[in-house]
Amino acid sequence: MILDAMGDAYADLISDRTLLLIQVHAQSVATVPLIGDALRAGLARITRFAKQRSGAEDRDVQRFMAYGQLCHLVVTSGISDVDADWAHTLTDGLRHPEI
Repeated sequence: MILDAMGDAYADLISDRTLLLIQVHAQSVATVPLIGDALRAGLARITRFAKQRSGAEDRDVQRFMAYGQLCHLVVTSGISDVDADWAHTLTDGLRHPEI
């Protein structure tokens, strides 16, 4: 599936911790008008690209975007290093970079 391949490529991309943290910081200050506008424009572009390139249904594109955010959470929080049931629930089936 095309969205899976795009997700794998994204996992490789966010192995660059600087890029990952820029995205996370932008989300944290999205209430600043210029930053929020740029963030939303980027999300719109990615969403449209994923939908157009994959031909997927809206719900599948939504899931793709949601998994990307979950990867951010797993990587930035170090959840993959936690050996607990709740952590396995969040990380099972995900491929994310080891940073």
